[in-house]
Amino acid sequence: MGGGRVSYSDALRNNREQVLTLPGETIICPGHGPLTTVGEQKRCNPFFAGITALGS
Repeated sequence: MGGGRVSYSDALRNNREQVLTLPGETIICPGHGPLTTVGEQKRCNPFFAGITALGS
């Protein structure tokens, strides 16, 4: 994610800590597909569905 050499677990942790903590209505550009929101990704993205931010 982002083109760097990052392990999958580190990338997932980064997304939970940095992206999924943003308000649900925050618009994001995933780099593929259409614009979406943090809330939509939490609900529908199979990698994030059901995951809450760390500490939540």
